[in-house]
This record gives sequence, structure tokens and C-alpha cells, in this order.
Amino acid sequence: MTTSVRPSTPKQQERVTAAPRPERRTPSRVLLQRRAPEALRRHVIRGFVRVGILLVGDAVAFVALRAAIRAIRDGVAFGAVAAEWASQVVPLGFLGGWQ
Repeated sequence: MTTSVRPSTPKQQERVTAAPRPERRTPSRVLLQRRAPEALRRHVIRGFVRVGILLVGDAVAFVALRAAIRAIRDGVAFGAVAAEWASQVVPLGFLGGWQ
């Protein structure tokens, strides 16, 4: 024996009376195969853009860290005490560039 539960709030009544969503149909295999070259091209381009953005981000981080270490080591940023400490902690060839 099944019992039906009556909706008690207006929001629950809306859910019960709302029309069901139409089911999505997946495209047929032929349509997917026709769109495959375009989809592959789009995915490859997206991959290259992502790798390019990562490389640019790494280069910016490298340059910023190198400039910060040089500014600290030269005593420009935080004074002589920080410059002496940075000279002891960070070796001279650190982030020197291409090796």
C-alpha cells in the first residue's frame, strides 16, 4: 500500500505542479563524427593556450623573484640587515638566468 504525501508549502506545490523537463537527446554518431575535426582542433588550441599561459606565468614569477632577491641583496628594499641576511641565506648564483 502506497501513501501519497501532500505538499505543505507553496514552494513544494510548485515543484509538484511544474512541468517535467524535456529529455535531452544526444547527437547521433554521424553528427559527432562530422564535428570531430572541429572539436579536436578546439581542444588542441585550448591546450596550447593553457601551456602558453603557464609558461608566461612562470616567466613572470621568475623575473619578479629575481628582482626581489636582487633588491633585498643590494640593500635597496629592506636595508643593510636584510641585505646581509639575504647574502648569507641565498647563494650568489641563485636565479642567475639561463644555465
